[in-house]
Amino acid sequence: MRSNYSREERQKIVEEYIQSGKSQTVFAPEYGIKPNTLSAWVTKYKSAQACQEAREINTEQFEMLLIGIPS
Repeated sequence: MRSNYSREERQKIVEEYIQSGKSQTVFAPEYGIKPNTLSAWVTKYKSAQACQEAREINTEQFEMLLIGIPS
């Protein structure tokens, strides 16, 4: 089994897994990783996605507040 994957490789694998509809038990061996490793990557990926969405919402809200401030 390969022990090191770059962040980009992990992201690509997780995105492929999510799109595949396969179970982690079936999908993980296709990349030579354990299902619990894939599970950890998926958890981190989803957490990062949620943080990114929160930042985008906060940025949008801030910009809307700026628009409403009279010059």
